[in-house]
Amino acid sequence: MNNKCLLTVIIPVYNTEKYIKRCIKSVLNQSLKYIKIIIINDASTDLSSLIIHDFESYEHIKIIENPYNLGQGESRNIGLNLVDTDYFCFLDSDDWVDTLSYETAVRALEENRNCDMAIFGIKTEYENSRCSALRYDYSSNIIDGDFAITLLSREISQDTPISALIGNKVFRN
Repeated sequence: MNNKCLLTVIIPVYNTEKYIKRCIKSVLNQSLKYIKIIIINDASTDLSSLIIHDFESYEHIKIIENPYNLGQGESRNIGLNLVDTDYFCFLDSDDWVDTLSYETAVRALEENRNCDMAIFGIKTEYENSRCSALRYDYSSNIIDGDFAITLLSREISQDTPISALIGNKVFRN
């Protein structure tokens, strides 16, 4: 992988002052470097905006302030319209990613040019970082789009269903 940005992470934010710093830092500290981050503050009424702007000096971070609350979906669409990288993903502002997640996902997409989406596991953290459980675990496997839709919609029961959550997927642009 070269030094050009391959991935854009879109983070819609609404009143997550307690989590947003960890969220952003988890992206900044990925093993995959040169990630663009688009942060859309959806008119937060807490300290989220102040925390977000602590990161505005970073070269690959773009911050957008919605004038009023548009909702998570519309905020994601605003970010999506600004994607100019080969790959993109979404991350909720109260979530974070392990340091190898994006490199592993992008590498899988680079090695499998016929794939449009890479999925990685999700952990649920309970009271603290020592109290967590693997909620979804995906081994390396390539499945076709029709079968993926079947698993996602839960039309059939399979060893590992595809989570409808969006924060554990990297998409080809």
